[in-house]
Parts: sequence; C-alpha cells; structure tokens
Amino acid sequence: MNSVSELPLPLLLLIHLQILQYPHVNNEDFDIYIFDAHRHGLRARTTMMENLGYWLVVKIEGHKKVKKILPTYPCIKPLETTAFRTSFAKYLEGLRQSSIKENTAAAVWWREVQARKSYLEECSEGKFLRLLLALSTHVFFTLQSVSNVEPNPELNYSTRLAFVQASQRQWVKVASGLLGREQRLMDMKARILVSTTLNSRYHSTSTPRLIALRDSKLEDILSQENWKGDSARNALKFLVTLAGLGFDVLEAGDHRSSDALSVWTQDLSPQPHWQIVHQLLPVAAARHPSYIRKLQKPIFRLAETEFAQTLQSELKSTYHYEESHEMTKKMTQLSSSSFNNAVLTLRNYRETEGYASAALERALKSVVIEARGLEERSNEMRTRSSSKPARPPQKRTTDGTLARGISFWEDKHVITNAEGRWLF
Repeated sequence: MNSVSELPLPLLLLIHLQILQYPHVNNEDFDIYIFDAHRHGLRARTTMMENLGYWLVVKIEGHKKVKKILPTYPCIKPLETTAFRTSFAKYLEGLRQSSIKENTAAAVWWREVQARKSYLEECSEGKFLRLLLALSTHVFFTLQSVSNVEPNPELNYSTRLAFVQASQRQWVKVASGLLGREQRLMDMKARILVSTTLNSRYHSTSTPRLIALRDSKLEDILSQENWKGDSARNALKFLVTLAGLGFDVLEAGDHRSSDALSVWTQDLSPQPHWQIVHQLLPVAAARHPSYIRKLQKPIFRLAETEFAQTLQSELKSTYHYEESHEMTKKMTQLSSSSFNNAVLTLRNYRETEGYASAALERALKSVVIEARGLEERSNEMRTRSSSKPARPPQKRTTDGTLARGISFWEDKHVITNAEGRWLF
C-alpha cells in the first residue's frame, strides 16, 4: 500500500481507468492534471466527476440498479447536480462502511478516506482523488470476484493465441486454394483464346454431351480391377486433385462448384499438432500488439504472398536457377500456364506432416527428460539401499523354537533356554 501510494494520485487513477477501459480515458482532459483546479474549471471538474462516478457505480451495481441509486443523472440543472452529489456521497459512505465491516480486500483503501459531500463539491486533488481511487479499487475486486478467473492465465492465453493463429493459417490455405483455382481458370481462358485447333474431335459436341462422355469414361476406369475399392477411389481422386481438374470430377451427376470449397475448409477444426508456447504474462503483454497486427492482416494478402512463394519454389525446382538477375527475369516473364497445381496441394500436405513431426519431436524430448529423471531417482534409491547395513536373518532350531529361546508348543509355565532345552 505504501509503495503504491508513492505514485502520484492522478497517475494511479489514470492507470485504473485504462485497465477498466473507461471510454473517455484517452480524451485530452484525462491527463496528469486531471481534477486540477488550476487547469480545469469547477464546471468541467464537476462534469467529469459525474460521468466517472456514474460509470464506476454501473460497474458495481449494473445498469438497472444504478437508476435507483443516482436517479438524477445526467445532470442538466443545478438542483440535479446537488441531488447527484448527495446520492453519490451517501452511496460511497455505505460502500465504505460495508467494506470495512466485512474486511474485504478494498477495505485497505476505504480506511484512509472519508466519503464527504464537501469533497464532491470541490472536485479537486487530494482527498477527493483518494476517494475515487478507493472506488476504482473496489470496482477491481468486484469484477474479479464475479468473473471466471482462469487458474492458469499463462496457459489460457497461450492456448487461445495458438487457436487463433492456427485458424488464420487454415484460412490462408483456403484462400491459396481459391487463388490456385482462379489461376487455372485464367490458364484455361488463355488457352481457349490462343488455341489454333479449330477442327477438334469434340469441337462441335455440346457441353451436356461432353459431361456425359466424361462420366462414362470415369465409370469405365472405376470398373477396372486396379481402381476398385475405397482406397483406390481415394487415390484416383487425389491424382485428379493434383492434376488441377477440380474436386468434384469423381462425383458423377453433381457438378456444383461450391463442393470444391468444402475440401479446403474441412481441416478448419482444431488440430492436435498446435505448438503451444507458454509465455510469462509480462512477455505476452509486450508481444501482444505484434500478435494483433499479424492477425489483423487480410487473409488474401497473406495468401498472395504464399502463392508467390509457391511459384518461386516451383521455378527453382524446375529451372535450377539461383538468386540472380536471370532468375528475376524468369519470375517477371512467368506465364500463368506454367503454374502446377500439385505444388500447392503437396505443400499443404507437407506442412501438416511437418507439424506432426514437430509434435512428435517435442513429445520424444519430454519422454527422454522424464526417463533421465526416473533413472537418476532410481540410482539414488540404489545408493541409499546399498549404504544401509543388512539385517542378519533369523534362524530356526531343529526342535521348533526360535533363536530367542521361546518355543511355539511349550506350556506357558515351561521356560527353555537359548538352545531350546528345558530348564525345569
């Protein structure tokens, strides 16, 4: 309490209002000179006191009860302002007495202040600011008691951050798939426009007839021995996907383009291979703005960047060029027909396998560390057991008595010696 009180009271109040997210805390009036009589007039200070006091009471009591506690807000006439001060002072005094009586966490602040109406009339620094600080501190503990506080805030923050980042990556994959489909449509359009083959075999065939021929050819392929069974059908579907012929080609009789999107969005559910990195709250608070900026980037802008990287990697693997001026020229002269749909599709599978491999590596490291700990504890137990002297085993005599000289079958009045012989 003493270390906190060493800070300037206006600064403490501004910190409280920032944490509580007061709507007008970023206004020009809310600075280090808040409620300073030399900087602000009485009317301005009174208006700030009314707005701030009403908002803090709403945080404690709610919107329904506050109308009964402060019925004259907003104050337009001087009589309403006077009634507001009276009601506000009465409420603060009742809140102060109940907190001190119940010995709550905010009682430390309430014991050092007095809820007097004269403080509300002056609205200046000193005791008035201490009264507002006691009220804002009471709001803190009230909100904390009614909220569901997580037992492990570091884990909660890291888990939610990993969930949002994983969702963003999945949506970027969806957008990349849409860009790939757009690119293939542009390729088809370009080939149709520049095509010189006028006398094609299917040039005069109508579109429904072409679809029927396609379905018939598909049935012939599926009837072969090599393509029977669900696994073979899935393999054929995967090959068609890599070829960029669409995702609904194998669905005979159903030619809706909306089905293609479902293939890309089917992996948007929470994945078990998220990499959850635990961060301390101060570190997480410092990095939080950068996380927010990255998450606020448009999905299609990120997808375009990923799409360009895919094209660049395809060029490198095709032409085996290094980073040079010639490579740059090839990138600028890249036509849409050179894009391979298999590159983007296989890249998504490779990323999934990479996430699974990283998760297995982390699990393996945890197992190795745990095994080392168990081995160390086992060695310590062996060392302690070997250092203790061994107890001599108890021997039995031939006549059924223990070495201590007490027989199991002797009468209670008969006593034997240590060798098991009768004494009388």
